Amino acid sequence: MVKKKSILGAAVVSAAMTFASSASALDTVDKGTMYLGVERLVALGIETAGSTNFGMTILPNRTQMNFQFARVGFDYFVINGLSIGGTAGMQFATQGSSSAFAFVPRVGYAFALSRKIDFWPRGGFGILGAGGNARAYMPLEAMFNWKFSDPLYMQFGGTVDFSFGNRTVFGLGGAAGLTLNFESILR
Repeated sequence: MVKKKSILGAAVVSAAMTFASSASALDTVDKGTMYLGVERLVALGIETAGSTNFGMTILPNRTQMNFQFARVGFDYFVINGLSIGGTAGMQFATQGSSSAFAFVPRVGYAFALSRKIDFWPRGGFGILGAGGNARAYMPLEAMFNWKFSDPLYMQFGGTVDFSFGNRTVFGLGGAAGLTLNFESILR
């Protein structure tokens, strides 16, 4: 019985050390990298705002969705992997729909999944205005950056959005956009 516990213990320690060494070898986005992006150019989502709305946006075409409209984002990597930045966007009323805006400072952590694809989860807390009301807004994003030419990336992934005010609005969706890597341009 003691021998089985020793073997099991050695296997657990070995697995933990292997995992720890591979986790420390994570290839992250380099310190000093700057990204400028046009986000949520194409978006699909569902949200609860009193009633449940489902929508899809292509380019900045306004739908009844409070969260899924195009924005501009800027992020700077202060250390390897850790980004600080923000996103801002405005959607103007068309055909009776209400205008919307968002301003959100955010943080993220980006690391490579392959030579061409990075995974970049990020989140922030800011303000969202829609339907004449401004309220607290918290977007969480699980984005992938796919480098298809040296400075240009396609960004795509899942989004979870919350806004808080006189009522809580929850949104779940996916979005895609384009990101420019200034590090590649400045080299």
